[in-house]
Amino acid sequence: MKKALSAALAEHPVITLARKEEQLQEVVVKAKNIPLKTVGNTTKSKFISVGFPLRDLGSELGIKVALGKKDVLLRSLNFNISQNSLDTGTFRINIYSMNNGMPAENLLQHNIITTMGNKTGAYKVDLTPYHLLLHGDVLVSLEWIAGATSANRGVIFFSAGFLNSSTFHRKTSEATWTRAKGLGAGLNLSVQAVE
Repeated sequence: MKKALSAALAEHPVITLARKEEQLQEVVVKAKNIPLKTVGNTTKSKFISVGFPLRDLGSELGIKVALGKKDVLLRSLNFNISQNSLDTGTFRINIYSMNNGMPAENLLQHNIITTMGNKTGAYKVDLTPYHLLLHGDVLVSLEWIAGATSANRGVIFFSAGFLNSSTFHRKTSEATWTRAKGLGAGLNLSVQAVE
């Protein structure tokens, strides 16, 4: 066989392949629809709330959220504003690891800033541009970095509830965290499993 092939190549060194067209059956590719899951406190109460008076710029509040053992993709941070007498409020979103039940290292490598006007009700911050894949217990928080009101005084409060995940609070970014057991700020994350 080798000798016959060698002889054929010696006589005709150029090999030409004949083209043959065949119609393949249609193939449809569908993305798997992985449902979103909400983790954290979902209260929308107007009667129980936690928040910030204007004089507390620089303070931070958050709740512990259990994401589970496997990585999930964080799609959005959701909360409900129950009272707002500010013209504008600007917050930095932070996500911390937990160590011995308390917030530890900030896990974010980029600032995520959200600004809201004088509104109340449901609020959603899209986290998909940041491609955040996390697992385990984390603390998700809002750090108040700017606020303004024409009256030079004002407040912004977020819905809270009893028997929810506890609220963690600190006055400045260098202060010690304190924990208010039994009263949980209404912060929650929409997450999606990663396959």
